[in-house]
Amino acid sequence: MSPHWPRFAMLFRIIPNGRDFTSPESAAVIKDREESKKDRESIILEPAVIFQYHERMIGKKITVAGDGHFHLYPCHDLAGAISNLVNNLDRLAASARGLAQEEDCLKIAFLAESKQDDCFHKILQNELSFKTLGLEVAAGPEAHCVSLSKQGKLLFSLVAGRQIVTREKLEVLGLGMEEIVPDGLPAEKAIEKVTMAGGLPVLAFSPGKWFFKRGQVALKLIEHYGNSLLIGDSALRPIGWAAPEIMRLARARGTAIFPGSDPLPLAGEEKYSGCYGFIYQGSFDISRPLTSMKEIIANSPAEIRPAGRRRSMTNVAVNLLRLRRFKERHIGA
Repeated sequence: MSPHWPRFAMLFRIIPNGRDFTSPESAAVIKDREESKKDRESIILEPAVIFQYHERMIGKKITVAGDGHFHLYPCHDLAGAISNLVNNLDRLAASARGLAQEEDCLKIAFLAESKQDDCFHKILQNELSFKTLGLEVAAGPEAHCVSLSKQGKLLFSLVAGRQIVTREKLEVLGLGMEEIVPDGLPAEKAIEKVTMAGGLPVLAFSPGKWFFKRGQVALKLIEHYGNSLLIGDSALRPIGWAAPEIMRLARARGTAIFPGSDPLPLAGEEKYSGCYGFIYQGSFDISRPLTSMKEIIANSPAEIRPAGRRRSMTNVAVNLLRLRRFKERHIGA
């Protein structure tokens, strides 16, 4: 057994402060506090969720199947979104693993939430339930992560993140963070705020937003930030749409390209969750999924390979038109 990580990690979650307790000593503290009537009224201890961290997977080559640009919107069937995410990431992993065992795969999804959305904390606090899928939710195994398991077996890790629309109308993601960054900031300021919050800054592809003046701004950003600014690819870059100049330049410089499904805020779009993402095969510490991904991005960005299927030109055009009409009717945008 590894001296560094226990075979079992018991994750307790306390509401409302959301702290995690992962040791027997902490459990004893909770028990003592519950003996106090005051604390008993103010603290709710949810059932513990136990995950077995397979010792043989630590330091061993495994397959990681991920969605680098995942959305959960109120208009989505959330259970359907999670189910599609898992099934599609399984397909991505199967295409890369060959005959490897299922236990040699970890699935991970990076949420990108606008300032008005907060599904991550709602999932964390059981305000959004996936009981119909038989899923159990626990905080961790590290900060900004939620683990979803089924029958005691880890199914996938969900990582918090934010989506920011800059003053230039470019889209910047802050992955692996929970702090809200306001829209409307200059792109450089938004990227700096993401970095200061400990997040991974991503300049995300969006149809039509890397052309003309905005394209020049995007080029200056990757020249200024180099490999510290990830470039996001998306299933909304239609099949047949060649990699833009910004993406080609970034790849030539060794910058990480981080693909994701990027479903739109329209009913039915949840079926695309996980349809396009990335595969990584190599050593990976499953007890620190976010930290491990950060290390791979910093040290081996070329090992992150796009996987899955982007959407057709017709599909993208029709659904972007649907979204525009929806905004005109309901938002006046």
